[in-house]
Formats: sequence, C-alpha cells, structure tokens
Amino acid sequence: MKVTNPDGAIDYKEGKTETENIVCTNIVWGADDVSFEMRASASNPLNAAAPAADYLLTIRINKSGVAYIEGSHDGFPCYEFYKQTNFGPFELIYTHDFRKTDDSPAALAGEMEYSFKAKI
Repeated sequence: MKVTNPDGAIDYKEGKTETENIVCTNIVWGADDVSFEMRASASNPLNAAAPAADYLLTIRINKSGVAYIEGSHDGFPCYEFYKQTNFGPFELIYTHDFRKTDDSPAALAGEMEYSFKAKI
C-alpha cells in the first residue's frame, strides 16, 4: 500500500493475509457424491481494525459432476465462485459486486448479508 505522509514523503506497506481461517471441512464421501463446506474468514493485514471478509459454502457434487451449492457472504468485497470438472474450463457459479449493491467496507462487520443457492 502506498502511503503519502503529511510532509509529502511516501512510504510503502506490505502485508499478507493469513490463510489458517480458509478451510474445507465436513468432507463426506458417499457412494455417488461428495459433500463438504468451504469457509473463509480473512482480515486485511494492513488495517488491524478492519473486520474479516467472510464466506461459507455448503457443496454437494454428484458423480456426474452436477454441483449443488448454498452460500453466504459479506456485502464487501466482490465475490466470485467457480466450478471446474476434470481440469476442464471454469464455469461461473455466482458473482457479487459490491459496487452494484451499493455496499461498502462497513458490510464486513456483523453477519453475512447475502446468500445464494445454485445448481450447476
């Protein structure tokens, strides 16, 4: 991040988001499907006061490749979720653009505001 100080001097800050709260859990293999949860809660390392960006997906995929997804996420930032089968092309599952919903970084605080269901 580029920071311009009152005296005009420029400082650069770097940071890397921790990944320990980006997980895939509750993995269950069935005879004809697999189900699991994907969850993330990641904070901005350059702003210790900023709340984490969060999402939670519950996913079930049958052996023919059809995916059933239920998800929830904060209103900020933008979110995109994709499906890829057997290393083929990526297929868009869902997208959220905070600029189209008039959300701001304030949407990071509190509960996840948006939810969706998809079959692809």
